[in-house]
Amino acid sequence: MFKLLVRFGADVHQQYLHTLNVKMTFLHAISFATRGARTPDGVKIAEQLLAAGIPVEVTLNQCPVTPFALCVMNHCFDVADILLAHGADLNPVYARPSIKGH
Repeated sequence: MFKLLVRFGADVHQQYLHTLNVKMTFLHAISFATRGARTPDGVKIAEQLLAAGIPVEVTLNQCPVTPFALCVMNHCFDVADILLAHGADLNPVYARPSIKGH
């Protein structure tokens, strides 16, 4: 399905609004999808996203957590290994969003 979407012009660089003021890439999405990322297809999609030029790291003002950190938190170690091989930071900073009034 992924290849079909790309073949018909889907923009793999598109970011989506996950929550208010938090933009995620599709690499985040596959890292966040605990069932999907643990499958051989999830691994292939992550590899294809990276091959298409999706950055391994994003600025913290876009998203407070990296795809690598999401993989580790969701026990998606196969995808985490791929991200490390593509230069993911082994010690990512996780910027927790501030809660107003605290």
